[in-house]
Formats: sequence, structure tokens, C-alpha cells
Amino acid sequence: MTLEQSEVDRMTQLNLECDAVKDQGAFPDPHPGAQPSTEAGRDKPAWRRRPALRAGRRAFWIWIAYQSIKGTLTLLLIWIPLFLLWIGW
Repeated sequence: MTLEQSEVDRMTQLNLECDAVKDQGAFPDPHPGAQPSTEAGRDKPAWRRRPALRAGRRAFWIWIAYQSIKGTLTLLLIWIPLFLLWIGW
């Protein structure tokens, strides 16, 4: 599926008009601290461009560590003693 040149020109014009309206302040910026989307910024991963993603990434690994510790303690303090009682050891 290809676009004709007139369609591409029309889409480009609409994008420019939207950018002009956005520059006038008609629409609030949805990501107020984010870097603008430039070619230089695209080589960085998304979590480096947006601080909220960095915090989310850190929270994810904290949650993984918490689940690992909780699982280990549950296994050692609950399931292994229950298994040993069950087999009559």
C-alpha cells in the first residue's frame, strides 16, 4: 500500500499545522519534563529519556527482589517443615 505524493503532502501539512497549534499553547504538554523527540534523542532507550520510566524500572527490580526473599522465606519456614511433618521425619 503506497500513498500518492498529494496524500503525503497533505499529511505533512496537517502535521505542521498541529505543531503550530501546539506551539501556541493550545494543547498542554502530556509529558512536561520529557525531552523533545529529536533524532539525537532516539538512540537512547525510552527509560533514559523519561524519568518516570526510570523510576518504574527501578520499582520493578525492587519488587522482584522482594518476591524472591518472600518466596525463599516461605519455602524455608513453612513448606519444608510441613513436608517433613507430612512424611513423618
